[in-house]
Amino acid sequence: MGVYFSPASRNYYTTEFLNSYQGIIILLLQQHYEYQIVTPRTLQEFHGNTLVLPNVRVLDEDEKKWLRSYVANGGKLVITGEDSTALPKASNVVRFAICPGRTYLAKAEKDFTNARLTTETTLLATIRKSPELQLEAPPFVATQIASVDGKPHIFFANFSGLVPGKNSVQKPATDLRVRIPGARRGRLSCCHFSERARKFQAVKWVRRWCFASLGSTREPWPGLSGNDC
Repeated sequence: MGVYFSPASRNYYTTEFLNSYQGIIILLLQQHYEYQIVTPRTLQEFHGNTLVLPNVRVLDEDEKKWLRSYVANGGKLVITGEDSTALPKASNVVRFAICPGRTYLAKAEKDFTNARLTTETTLLATIRKSPELQLEAPPFVATQIASVDGKPHIFFANFSGLVPGKNSVQKPATDLRVRIPGARRGRLSCCHFSERARKFQAVKWVRRWCFASLGSTREPWPGLSGNDC
């Protein structure tokens, strides 16, 4: 899945675009979706099944042409806020007149700890989650899934309990689970920031291998278990 970063929209409609863009990214990080940032330079190389346009108000003819081809070939386009694509109605073109990302960012800026998903759940349900790698973690554990040297990596950042100007120590986060396809059985290497990696073996769960109950603070790593994977 991709999220489109539009330099032209940023330049001409800075606040409107960035609020929507940042809100979408925060939602995806907190809900542990795998995604990539797509720009005009990388648009031709994008092959994901879903592309999100977060309040993209400016598109040139080359971008519009590519989007028409993408939709015609079965790609799902999710448009939030302003629609500048000029695309006709289609089952794989989903529009949100009010950008859920912008709405969520406003709630998070007001009270990040107590920000709750409401209308944003419809957006998340529309976006297809990757079937290859499944990740479960509390919402205040942000995750970034990336490929490094051809191998999948997951970066965790635990914001649980942090309060600006009051508390800089995270609360321990538990119940983290990573599931991978059974064909990719292997080891999971985990490390805290600036520490050496520790390796764990996966536990078989139906047709997937599961790494469960990983710690996400500087506390010792708890034992791994296949329970409730």
